[in-house]
This record gives sequence, structure tokens and C-alpha cells, in this order.
Amino acid sequence: MELKYIVYIDRQSGKLNRISYPTFSIDPEGVSKDGTELIVYVTEDNMPDGCEDLLHFMNYYWYVPSTDEFIFIGEAPNKHATWSNELGGWEFNREDLINDVRVERNRKLSLTDWTQVADSPLTEEQRIEWKNYRQSLRDVTDNLGVILSTAEVNWPTTP
Repeated sequence: MELKYIVYIDRQSGKLNRISYPTFSIDPEGVSKDGTELIVYVTEDNMPDGCEDLLHFMNYYWYVPSTDEFIFIGEAPNKHATWSNELGGWEFNREDLINDVRVERNRKLSLTDWTQVADSPLTEEQRIEWKNYRQSLRDVTDNLGVILSTAEVNWPTTP
């Protein structure tokens, strides 16, 4: 069996940290010297089917130590998502995602500040519409339900 790659895997999560080509001096397979990584040799026998591109391998595969195999996990549903071997699926920090929603909400609010100043060119009726819109923006985090990205937020309609 020809050694194709050496994969350095986070022992806690199973995430592929880096992949290298074999050279004249290679780390031994098993636990790294510092104990944080698992070093796995990749040959034709354990290389995932159809995975020839290293970037694709690095980004879309995870290692499951209990079965000694690489599994396809696909693209993360959001920037806060991390694959969990224990769950067999994605988990993410919901509070970080909600903070991203707040950042977008605050940006939208700041773009409408002009609508509430005394000398804005709006009629009183228009000003009330914008005021209601701004309140709907403030309330958006109260009604998020289950979302996986900021793109799934049901933003109120601009007047």
C-alpha cells in the first residue's frame, strides 16, 4: 500500500487540522507527541471514494476514531457550526448566531435613524410607518425560532 497523505486530526473533535504529503521524515501514525492530534496515514484503502482534491478532503470530511474512517459531512450550515461525532451532525453556538442577527438588525436600524428626527422630510403618517418598522426590527430576535443562518431571518418589510 502506497502512503498518499498524512492527516493530522484533532483528537477531541475529529476535525482534520492539516494534511501533508509523505516526505523522507514522517511522523509515526498514532497520537502526536503533544497528545492533541491523531496522526493517520491515508492510503488507497482508507481514502474516501471520489475524494482526490485535498481542499475538498480537508473541508468536507471528518474522522471518526471509533470506526477508524473518514466520513463526508458536507458544508457547514453557518459559520458557527461544528461537526459533532457524538451527535452525528452539526452543532453550533446559537448565541453567536443570534449576535450575528443583532449586528444585521442594528445595521438596518442605523440606516433608518434619519426617519425619526424632527426635521426629516417625512409626513407624520410616514414617520409612524418607519417607527413601527424600527420596532419590528427590534423585536426580530424575539421571534427567531430555529434558524441556521442570518439568511433565514424573516425581516420586516421596509416601508
